[in-house]
Amino acid sequence: SQSLGIALSTDAFVATLASASVYDLPLMFHADPQNTPPAGGQVELVTLNLGVYDVTFSARVGHTICRLTEWRSDTSVQCNPASGMRFALDISLTMAGNAGWNPGGLEIAVTEAFSYDELDLTAGVATFEASTPATGGFTGTLTGANFGYDDYTVSMRVEGTSCGETFWTSDTSVTSKVASGVGSQSLGIALSTDAFVATLASASVYDLPLMFHADPQNTPPAGGQVELVTLNLGVYDVTFSARVGHTICRLTEWRSDTSVQCNPASGMRFALDISLTMAGNAGWNPGGLEIAVTEAFSYDALDLAGGAVALPAAGSLPTLGTFTGTLTGANFGYDDYTLSIRAGGTACEETAWTSDTSAACTVASGAASQVLGMALSTAAFVATKASAVIYDPLDVTGLAFEASLPATGGFTATVTGANFGYNDYTIAIRAGGTACPATFWGDDTSATCMVAAGVGFLPLSMAITQGGVVHTLASAVKYDLPLLTAIDPSHGPTTGSFDSTIYGSNFGIYDPTNSGSVGGIDCEAVAWVSDGEVVCTIPAGHAEAHNVSMVVGGQESVPFASFSYDLPVVSELESAAGVSGAWVSPTWGGHYLAATADLLTITGTGFGTEDYTPAAFVGIVPCTSTSWVSDVQVECDVPAVAMWGNGSFDVLACETSDCLMLHAVSVLVGEINGLTSVDNTEYVYACPCDAGGGSCLDGSSANGWLCKDLDLCTDPALNNCDLMEAGTSDDANCTNTFGSFVCACARGYTDNTSPVSAAGVDCVNIDECAVATHNCDPFANCTDTPGSFTCACRPGYTDTGSGLAVDDGFGGTGDCTNTTI
Repeated sequence: SQSLGIALSTDAFVATLASASVYDLPLMFHADPQNTPPAGGQVELVTLNLGVYDVTFSARVGHTICRLTEWRSDTSVQCNPASGMRFALDISLTMAGNAGWNPGGLEIAVTEAFSYDELDLTAGVATFEASTPATGGFTGTLTGANFGYDDYTVSMRVEGTSCGETFWTSDTSVTSKVASGVGSQSLGIALSTDAFVATLASASVYDLPLMFHADPQNTPPAGGQVELVTLNLGVYDVTFSARVGHTICRLTEWRSDTSVQCNPASGMRFALDISLTMAGNAGWNPGGLEIAVTEAFSYDALDLAGGAVALPAAGSLPTLGTFTGTLTGANFGYDDYTLSIRAGGTACEETAWTSDTSAACTVASGAASQVLGMALSTAAFVATKASAVIYDPLDVTGLAFEASLPATGGFTATVTGANFGYNDYTIAIRAGGTACPATFWGDDTSATCMVAAGVGFLPLSMAITQGGVVHTLASAVKYDLPLLTAIDPSHGPTTGSFDSTIYGSNFGIYDPTNSGSVGGIDCEAVAWVSDGEVVCTIPAGHAEAHNVSMVVGGQESVPFASFSYDLPVVSELESAAGVSGAWVSPTWGGHYLAATADLLTITGTGFGTEDYTPAAFVGIVPCTSTSWVSDVQVECDVPAVAMWGNGSFDVLACETSDCLMLHAVSVLVGEINGLTSVDNTEYVYACPCDAGGGSCLDGSSANGWLCKDLDLCTDPALNNCDLMEAGTSDDANCTNTFGSFVCACARGYTDNTSPVSAAGVDCVNIDECAVATHNCDPFANCTDTPGSFTCACRPGYTDTGSGLAVDDGFGGTGDCTNTTI
């Protein structure tokens, strides 16, 4: 010790000096090492003046005696600390007391000279049960180092919250019942004793918060109250913020670990994401945790199902548009969400939001009678209303054509009225079932059609493709009548069945199933060739001039008098006496025929393929009766002749050879006489004679047969030459022949008789003024007259030629001189 007793002795004496300072005090400098694991270890205490032998030292670390204290030298003592869990501990070294030299025991110490290794989580791992709900109560195990070799009251915290219980397991492991809480995916964990604290940053602890859906999943545009169905939000409110889309809910309120209430703001969208953010915390949720559900919420869609469209009255919906319609329904929004309304595919010229249940639209132009659906849309929704807008129908008031409407088409028809559309709505005009090759929209009041080829009388319809509306006009296309100009051949046999080509125009550019007739009898067949040519198979008929006509498309042409059948021709006669060529004079001549008739068989052609009631003549006297047999034969009952002269007449005494008369035999069919027999064989018929004088007697035309020739030109009833139109003079000149006559058209007339063998029967006046065959002066007016013309000087001119006011056209010069010069 600092003061020691000193004794001096000899072999006989001993003397002592009490408490005399002798040795330097022992010193301790530090421990080496200055720390060990909690399990303990071996530490050298570096000292001085401990002596050269062991005087029983006792070392302490903190308040705990080392498990082993062993003196090594004057400068060293070994200490094996017990296990522990503290730091900055004092080390003390006590030498055992001695009644003589160290009665109290000497103690030296170094303060805060030793520490146990601190808790070490640098390589630690936190593990938890499979489910770690925010409500807590699950077990977590923390592994690391230096947890101690005994339960040193270890405490574990997750972020700032102590676990319910912590159980020391070993130097490298503790377990704990984790308390409730929420946080980011990774939370800090702290492990502490009464001396040490160790942390494990970003350890996954709680199950992530989850959000499943919203209930309800939609609200009206005005908003409403929605429950967010969740999990692991914790058992207390940690300040949540919810968004629908990009808009913060007007109210976000935590209800429980599984529920948050969100009151969405008003809106007009669908399939919106819902996000929920927990307020950030520097300790346990520094970044703020956000969870979301995609397309979880929608505002109620635009609803027109129970809505209506209010429009102006019918007649006030012109195709030019600009009228206003009001659309009513539901969920239009509580603010102007830039609504867009379309009628059909066309946006309204103006759209005005009015309220959650109504909006107005200024309708754009459209097509007549077009039925349009109306669509209301926002950036998110589209709602439609079928058949919402019907434009006023077409109003056709006029139809105009060109002057000529040929069957070849190409002429224009202009339709006028109202509601033809504000622009070209592909107007289609049809004539009958044929579309116009070209249709031109003019404006809202007119359209023009280049009419296609056609025939007849066809209704005209007008169609606007939008809406498929068809408007049929009261007027129609009436193509020009078929016009006939010629037929070749223009005559033929009465048996028909031969082809004749009819020329003209407006027969159609395709085969329109034409029909034709000759004399009112249909052609046996009609073959269309072109617009200007058809072929008629001539029907059977009788010998007279016939009108030819065509019916094309239900329209009949003006009759064209241009066809005639060949005249009846007598070729052979046969009576009771035999064939005409075998007759002898006594057969008829010299024999007086009493009041009985004789049958005469007439053979020839052109008598008709059916009974046209023919009439046979001997000379100009008709047979008592005529019977039709066929086209080549008729029978005639020759009339009996009354006896002339006195009662003593002796027929045998008459020189009949002097009284023979040759009479032509002809057949009348359809008011046209046949020719004399082609072989000039004439029927011999006897005239009565005077028995006394033996001379032939002249009878009168009223008494029957004449025994001398009559001038048939003196009486218009005895010939068929053409009469003047007024009946005062002849248009044809008549020349008498023996037993007959010849006709020829007079000057100033042209012969239109068919066939030409019957000339002079149909004479037509020539208009010399029209065909320029007159000789009037260039300064004279020409006036046509029947068979001629007259000339008269124009006003301001004087006739200095013949001096006649009217020129007869056959020699007058009509020399007109200007009197104003």
